[in-house]
Amino acid sequence: MKVSNALVALLVISSLIGLVSASCSGTMCSIVCKVINSVYFTLDTIAPTLVILMFIYGGVKYTFSADDPGGRKAGKMTCIHALIGGILIIIGRTFVSTVVTGGCPTGLFIA
Repeated sequence: MKVSNALVALLVISSLIGLVSASCSGTMCSIVCKVINSVYFTLDTIAPTLVILMFIYGGVKYTFSADDPGGRKAGKMTCIHALIGGILIIIGRTFVSTVVTGGCPTGLFIA
């Protein structure tokens, strides 16, 4: 459940990034857009990696809990949460890049 909450937080952050960049102009906004751009592309790299690692962790946990039904259930739920998180990341990225295109002068969300 903690993984799912973290991935939902990433979705919210990516949506907020889109909202800030849509109304951005001027020197201060240029700095803000550079910071947002850095955070966005960092999260864009980290989030899919975490999804893959959590899916592998859940699979290993499921595989190595041979006779423990609780361990198998926990491993299965970890894999399911990782898949849901990956889907949320894809939906969030698509939403942000569709709604906000080119709002920052620094080139944030250039397709």
